[in-house]
Amino acid sequence: MEKSNEQLQNELDNLKKIVFRIMDFNFPDLDANIKHYNFITDEVVRRQLELDFLKMMQTPASNFNEYCHYSFFQIENLLNYYYTIRFNSKEELTKYFTFGNDPSEKVKERVSEIPYSSKWAKFAQEFLIEEKEVFDKFTNSKVLKKKSTPLNYDIQKIAYVRNSSIHRNTIDIDKYENDTYKKYLEIKSKQSKSQDEWKIYNEGNKIEFKKSESFSLVKKRTAEFLKIMEIEIRKHQKEE
Repeated sequence: MEKSNEQLQNELDNLKKIVFRIMDFNFPDLDANIKHYNFITDEVVRRQLELDFLKMMQTPASNFNEYCHYSFFQIENLLNYYYTIRFNSKEELTKYFTFGNDPSEKVKERVSEIPYSSKWAKFAQEFLIEEKEVFDKFTNSKVLKKKSTPLNYDIQKIAYVRNSSIHRNTIDIDKYENDTYKKYLEIKSKQSKSQDEWKIYNEGNKIEFKKSESFSLVKKRTAEFLKIMEIEIRKHQKEE
């Protein structure tokens, strides 16, 4: 059940009181009077984003999984809000999120029906792919090559940490990650990798990120994503 506007406001106010008391000791750079979500005109969406930010920032330093959990909540909420206000009709939404010509593919008419992975793939394709000039040894010349930004890779890693930590099967997940990470270390520095080794590398890279527990990187990437979203949301949002 979705929370009401009043419930969100009460929860947010109570959490701010807690954060104000602890921030001087643990988060000297945190201002609990959140201003970076002020551009969101939908009050319920804005308050939920503020609430998840505060919950992220009050997460104990021993719980990296929880930190990623609330980072991901903000990322997903912003993504859903953006795609909800961007399209003026079901037809526009359906056309944008149709990936192939499979007639059996179920038509999605609402943003909430579309898997997060599909929404992220479209967003990354549109905003997080850049062209770089690289040297092609076969043609002996410089060519433009499309490449994903670090932001794209790291948010996928945040999503991995969140997804791997919500399931109540710790023993199985730990065994899988330990086995995969061991294989990853064995092939990490190989210059030439097979298709199967690339799969191990990509999965191991996410596990390595999880093991690194870099709170600062998660906070940085969340903020970078927000900067992009603010620009795009302002283009489509109705000002009150």
